Amino acid sequence: MRTKTIKSIILAIIVALAIGSTALAEAALTIPQENFDFGIMPQNSKVTGGYWLVSSGSDTLKITDVKPGCGCTKAPLQKNIIAPGDSTFLEITFSSKQYTNRVYKTIRINSNTSEPSRTISLTGMVKVAMDSTNPVVIKPYILDVSQYGTRKRDHIYFNMENVTDKDLTWHMVHYPGEYFDIEFPHTIKAGETAKGTLTVKPEYVNGNFDQSFTIEFDNQGKTHFTIPVTRTVRHPEKPATGK
Repeated sequence: MRTKTIKSIILAIIVALAIGSTALAEAALTIPQENFDFGIMPQNSKVTGGYWLVSSGSDTLKITDVKPGCGCTKAPLQKNIIAPGDSTFLEITFSSKQYTNRVYKTIRINSNTSEPSRTISLTGMVKVAMDSTNPVVIKPYILDVSQYGTRKRDHIYFNMENVTDKDLTWHMVHYPGEYFDIEFPHTIKAGETAKGTLTVKPEYVNGNFDQSFTIEFDNQGKTHFTIPVTRTVRHPEKPATGK
């Protein structure tokens, strides 16, 4: 009788602990960087960036909705159910169109957390004249690696001119490395021009895409530049053959 009583008590404790553990389980969303700064970018282009969404709670994170604040911003989500400790990347695409000067856009993320609605933002400076930017001037400022015809075209050269009196170094802020590779000197000497090469990855030589990469310089303002990269592939139609 006493053994049955002890077993009953132990079972009750286990059930209570299980119920308590379930009750304490809670989903949480951590966004390490809540604003993406494109920095300087040209008009009439599509640029990409993004945010890491981290499931930092003890329960599964469920993203129920992602709502950009305007039609110029797209934010497709790779996955909306994220296990504890896992993460997903929220890629954004912003169309600069005819915007000028400073832009500020928001994206709302709805989820099953105790804070069910979170707002993240993107900022940038849309320039009409990209030949007078500072601290560098980039030419061409849109890297178009389109291919029209059968002749292979998978790379493009570009220049960055340091228009300051100090050497500049840079690092990548956003780089969609699955699409292309970039070769460029890490330092640009004062008053000099450095030459870089962008090469499309073999997996995308037959595909179309609009992407970009964002870099930050070590000048006083930590200036960001976003360089659009676009590719369209069109093969000529073969002439019809008569019988």
